[in-house]
Amino acid sequence: MVNSLGAMTGIGGDVPRDLRIRVRYQTVDGRVVDRSFAGFAARVFQHEDDHLRGLVILDRLEGSRDVITEKEYQKRVASMTGTAQPKQAT
Repeated sequence: MVNSLGAMTGIGGDVPRDLRIRVRYQTVDGRVVDRSFAGFAARVFQHEDDHLRGLVILDRLEGSRDVITEKEYQKRVASMTGTAQPKQAT
């Protein structure tokens, strides 16, 4: 799944993420929580945790070949799912 590079609209990268995670965190009222996440929720948690740690997408990419445009991402999704690409506005 591609994460976008917020400061550069239309650019993103294929960020490797764990499909399942178990985390321990502290709430604003000081309560310690142990929780597991899977699938999309696990990806989102890891993405937000990166922000809290001061990491951006470029810190997570394995190499420059992992940087892709939104258009290229849509092509990849279409080829994997057999669906037509959405038409670009003119």
